[in-house]
Amino acid sequence: MGFWDEYEMMGRKNDMEKHLLVTVSEQKSALYGIKFLGKLFSNKEDIKLTLLYTYSKSPVVWERGSKEKPFTNQTHQYEDKGKKALEDASKALCDFGFKEKMITTRLDIRKSSKAGDILHEGAVGHYDAVVLGKRGVGWIEEAFEESVTKSLMKETFRFPIWLCKLPESGRKGVLLCIDGSEASYRMADHVGFVLAGQSDQNVTLMTVNPDKNEAEGMLAEAKQHLLKHKFPEEMIKSLVSKEKNAAKSILKEAKKGKYAAVAVGRREREPKLFKNMFLGSVSSVLFEDLAGASLWICH
Repeated sequence: MGFWDEYEMMGRKNDMEKHLLVTVSEQKSALYGIKFLGKLFSNKEDIKLTLLYTYSKSPVVWERGSKEKPFTNQTHQYEDKGKKALEDASKALCDFGFKEKMITTRLDIRKSSKAGDILHEGAVGHYDAVVLGKRGVGWIEEAFEESVTKSLMKETFRFPIWLCKLPESGRKGVLLCIDGSEASYRMADHVGFVLAGQSDQNVTLMTVNPDKNEAEGMLAEAKQHLLKHKFPEEMIKSLVSKEKNAAKSILKEAKKGKYAAVAVGRREREPKLFKNMFLGSVSSVLFEDLAGASLWICH
């Protein structure tokens, strides 16, 4: 058993249980992740969910327009917003068929930045993935530059992160992108584990512009990572793209195949000799431009 397998099994009651950390806020985009989960998992028996809402401890400030009560503290207001957001998220998950006993809520005062708290909790909690609602671009583009998902893209994390836009109806399956890196094989292992027992989610293994002699070996190794979790072989297919622009090719296939998710391994600090299609830039392009599907990323 390697490091990745040991990491996944920490704190798990049984080898079928999947434990996801779902970030929650009062923004509508935070519910995108919940909607995605509801549609992804037809079999919800072993899905354990921890909902996390963090809020800032408010400083004592001058109460505007009042001489009698010069100071006020907004912490309780933030706390009330958090409780309401967690209640709404829990109800939405139950409406999708998740078991109430498998849902835990966390209302925490922010210790650092929102991104920092999520990264810390994701690491110490040994979750199988961290689920974030992904805000779109457009009219909120400026605000998006400072969003928590953008911050997470700049960090190094051991656990997979699922970035969820509003899921389009009719999407199924996962487009699993393989480049021969350890990160992409770790993602293959993750996909096999998470989708084991989900009879309606196929996996397409995709590699872009590989060396002629490497494609077959890379796809075969990735397939083994799926099979070791007893993911059905008949639900796996392979695809080799000869396009040179990896991001463009992946986006094209994601749209054509109407996948529910695109899964990639991402590494940043590699010698130039080993530069590959997921060297930060491609996953960042997917992060910005992927529409209708969630983006799964791990190092």
